[in-house]
Amino acid sequence: AVVEDPTEISLMELPSDSEDGETPLSIGILGFGAFGQFLAAQMARKHRVSCLDKLDKSVEARNVGADYYPSFEMTRFLKDLDVVILAVPMIDLEETIVALPVDKLAGKLLVDVSPLNQHPKSILLRAFASHPEIDILVTNPMLGPTARGAQASAITASAINGSKGGVVLTPSNAEALAEAASSRWDGRPVVYERVRVANIPRCDRYLKIFEKARCQVIEMGSDQHDATTGDAEFVTHMVGRLL
Repeated sequence: AVVEDPTEISLMELPSDSEDGETPLSIGILGFGAFGQFLAAQMARKHRVSCLDKLDKSVEARNVGADYYPSFEMTRFLKDLDVVILAVPMIDLEETIVALPVDKLAGKLLVDVSPLNQHPKSILLRAFASHPEIDILVTNPMLGPTARGAQASAITASAINGSKGGVVLTPSNAEALAEAASSRWDGRPVVYERVRVANIPRCDRYLKIFEKARCQVIEMGSDQHDATTGDAEFVTHMVGRLL
């Protein structure tokens, strides 16, 4: 009898993963650094993924099966997208959001993936206060080559009791990168808050990407999330400075 590696078993796709009959989402990732590439590697397995970055990321996009758009092609990039993921550094987040063409975001789900949620939530609500046609979801996917371990532990404990830095992966083909990504998704927490969501089924389909990757998908208010993860973030950064 062949004894299978339990690690591989945990990452196998179940029959229901490929037989749900759902149409793939069209997902655009705004900001294609290490974390954006990491998300794309997994998402491109089942969905149409494109990316936009001010730097030429055409090679990186090709490696993970995504389409690359330069920053001056924002209109083309946004056309026909279901979901727009904001994967820029937090220091650039407000400037990036303010510069977005509001009329091109109508009917789309805008997703933030910052390690803290309250600040991005405030920026998004302020920027799109008069545009209820834009759905807003704030998330913290604690994934990646150097996944936010202390933060993930704090969130998991909080959920049980009461409720992106990273290394750039550049293998020679998309399948290898996707496999590497999968190993950093299984069992990891993904925290989210539906800030303003009219199209619930679409939002659920997006969150299902993480559920199918065996993540712990946890709904939590931004205030509670940031309070829970704040100390863990401080410890993580302090240890990083000391090493």
